[in-house]
Amino acid sequence: MDGLQKLNLLFISLAITIVSLNIATDLPFIQVKFPNNNILLRTTPVKNQSSSIPSRVGSDECRLWTQVCSDEILRLAHEPENVAWLKRVRRTIHENPELAFEEYETSRLVRTELDRLGIRYKYPLAKTGIRAWIGSGGPPFVAVRADMDALPIQSGGDCKFFKWFDEEEAFGWQKKALIEARNEIREKHKTIMELRKIISKLQSELVKKEEAEEDIINTFLKL
Repeated sequence: MDGLQKLNLLFISLAITIVSLNIATDLPFIQVKFPNNNILLRTTPVKNQSSSIPSRVGSDECRLWTQVCSDEILRLAHEPENVAWLKRVRRTIHENPELAFEEYETSRLVRTELDRLGIRYKYPLAKTGIRAWIGSGGPPFVAVRADMDALPIQSGGDCKFFKWFDEEEAFGWQKKALIEARNEIREKHKTIMELRKIISKLQSELVKKEEAEEDIINTFLKL
């Protein structure tokens, strides 16, 4: 990775870790509730609390940084390896349609992908259901639900990757594919969160440098 790529990655990480309301549930140093649609940015990122006075971040800045984060997520979603992965999962689901409470292969596929991503989950729920957790484990929480059963219908067609049984996955696959894509992207977010520590250190060094320069200027002015 060359210097320009590292710099771009640092800027992206700064954008994502500072004021993205979309991922605020995983950033305990962001306090979402604030009058006039503003948020509070904690100066000390302590989970669910802060011992220092937070600074205001305006709604305009929030929209700007959220747009940056959205653009980066869309870019990741269009990477060839992620597109290929989405196609593989989608086609595997269509090749094995299963009725409600009989989604054994579909459930196995979901658990395999969760294991590969290192995401913890509980199984079984209601026979074949799965419940997974992503994030810091602290509030606030967001629940996302998706169906993975097929309907007892046949719509016909000449799609090469379908296997025609007495049932078909006629709904829910779009939602499930998006959720799987989100989980894949969240893994990249972990790397970005690690870079936040580097950014904080760089910011601290810059502040010290500015203070030293100010002392030199003040000393010179007193001469």
